[in-house]
Amino acid sequence: MRTLGIDLASTAGSTGICEINWESRTSWVEVGRFQDGLLLDRVREIRASQGWSSIDAPFGFPAAFSRAVAAWCSEGAVDLDSDHDIRRRLSDAYVARRQSAIKSTLPGGWNPWPLSSVVDLITPSVIRCARILTLVSDGDPVDRIGLRSRVVEAYPIAALRAWGVPTDRYKRNKADCERVLAHLCEHTDLRPPQLRGKLASGGDDDVVDAFVCALLARVVATAGGATDPAFVDPPLDLEVVRSEGWIHLPPAGHRLEDLALL
Repeated sequence: MRTLGIDLASTAGSTGICEINWESRTSWVEVGRFQDGLLLDRVREIRASQGWSSIDAPFGFPAAFSRAVAAWCSEGAVDLDSDHDIRRRLSDAYVARRQSAIKSTLPGGWNPWPLSSVVDLITPSVIRCARILTLVSDGDPVDRIGLRSRVVEAYPIAALRAWGVPTDRYKRNKADCERVLAHLCEHTDLRPPQLRGKLASGGDDDVVDAFVCALLARVVATAGGATDPAFVDPPLDLEVVRSEGWIHLPPAGHRLEDLALL
């Protein structure tokens, strides 16, 4: 199996692409400004080979936000007691709970909440992701959970923490990026990813995130449904999840070493 990880930026930003060949235990990574057509071709190629892809970008907006925008456009009025619901998806709350549960076991202080798709400067990436998912669907309804389309949403830093990997300052520090990559390769029995092309300035964390996305795609592909929101306790409103998108995380108890055995 081959898996693909995409650390999606806005069109003007730096996007990372990583592909892992699980038979040869090898991978390659590229970082740069890629056109949507190239990313679409990569995803389609992986799907044609029965592989899975994972994208680091929200697959949708909070349902309350979508309702508020629709009401404002059609009726010119918005009735909200609080703006909390329009900022957070059900998946964001789930990821925050998972991260809060492990926060005391990892060094450093950090916010367990994922970036909001509407207020944390990543909205251009959300729109770009929506365009790619629309094209991937080939006219069918977009699968925002991804288990049918084999294209799933990831949040790399939360996946790393779920595996117990100290993330430190890898988003800003090259040495921490190298340490995280070395840790991942050692525990998954994968060779370090080969860089294709010239690494964009400040793109070391894009390499890590794309690599983690490709790992996460393999987790989802082999987890037997364990990352499916249908099995979250307490139960979630799955209709809302289908409209908002779902961040797949390694199941509780999953280890990087489990990937080395596949």
